[in-house]
Amino acid sequence: MRQVGHINPAYTRHELHRVWVVEGRLKPTARHVYSRRTLYLDEDSWQAAIVDQYDGRGQLWRVSMAYLKNYYELPTTWSALDVFHDLQARRYHVQNLENQAPGTSDFSQPVPGANAFKPAAVRR
Repeated sequence: MRQVGHINPAYTRHELHRVWVVEGRLKPTARHVYSRRTLYLDEDSWQAAIVDQYDGRGQLWRVSMAYLKNYYELPTTWSALDVFHDLQARRYHVQNLENQAPGTSDFSQPVPGANAFKPAAVRR
């Protein structure tokens, strides 16, 4: 699946889909490694499908891609694979690559209670 420069497109699937485009620009008084980010959010799941990240000179530096998969039985949309391209260094990183073993994604855990989302939960 992996090859030089990018993952093998023979094993991926792309389809035209509606997205919300959200652009964030760095305030003139702030400092950050990225001067601008453009997020392409899947209209149905609100997950970031693609993120373009620009350096301080305004040049496209990094591109993040989430290969989203529908789990109709749950129902949810989840990333089956994430790829992070560093265009300036000419390299990429792949994470969450599922192998051929069945059941690599486990969604059977119970939903956390409301207390799990309060500041006190961080201390635990």
